[in-house]
Amino acid sequence: MVFQQQAVARDVGAGITLEIQSAATNYQRACALEKEQLAIMARYNLLLDWTDEIRRSVLEARESIKSAHAARDSFRALVRTYVAQLRGTREPLSAVLRRVRAIVLQLEYAGAITADDGWLEADVVEWAIEDYENPA
Repeated sequence: MVFQQQAVARDVGAGITLEIQSAATNYQRACALEKEQLAIMARYNLLLDWTDEIRRSVLEARESIKSAHAARDSFRALVRTYVAQLRGTREPLSAVLRRVRAIVLQLEYAGAITADDGWLEADVVEWAIEDYENPA
């Protein structure tokens, strides 16, 4: 089964643009940074007096949240465009989901993203379903 997924991922590789690879990489990195910053901020009791260190931590977390949202929006827009193209050719949802999952596998295979226990794939599949069922 794993070999079949890798073969599918390699076959899809020709259709993955550098723009998609870059957006996926940026999104995954921004989410990781956001998670780190929120973990740092969570160490503080925000009900106590705000020191300069606490204030700085909260502002850094805020900036990482903004960056993660911007990276998500950018990557999601590319996924939305791809899903809209497939929907326009009357591809069934099941085929669209197979293609989207194969792209995520190819991104991982190409080193654009790292394995994350399926979190990024789950995001992308959720977006694909939403965009397929609710076209703009």
